[in-house]
Amino acid sequence: METHTKYERARLIGARALQLSMGAPINIKLSEKDLEKINYSTLEIAKLEYEKNAIPIEVKRVIPKEKTIKLMEEARIKAEEQAKKKAIELGKEPESSEDEPSEEAPAEQE
Repeated sequence: METHTKYERARLIGARALQLSMGAPINIKLSEKDLEKINYSTLEIAKLEYEKNAIPIEVKRVIPKEKTIKLMEEARIKAEEQAKKKAIELGKEPESSEDEPSEEAPAEQE
């Protein structure tokens, strides 16, 4: 079962309870006796569905922009390192990165 924060759990159960109250079908098997025991409460049915991982709702988490940029930078560095290793294995001179100044850079004109 996927772990959710207490806020996600509350939102999932609340949203599912609303769906049930609007006539959505129940996703778990409950006997008439069980339904009477919980007094046909949509909130209690939603809690039971949550415990059995039967709520048909997904949680999509957004990665903060700073972390996304950091992950992209790490991936770029890793790709460059792999390209250099491959070039060395093939006996070729590794290509310089665009970020690194080349040795043959033209002199600036005034």
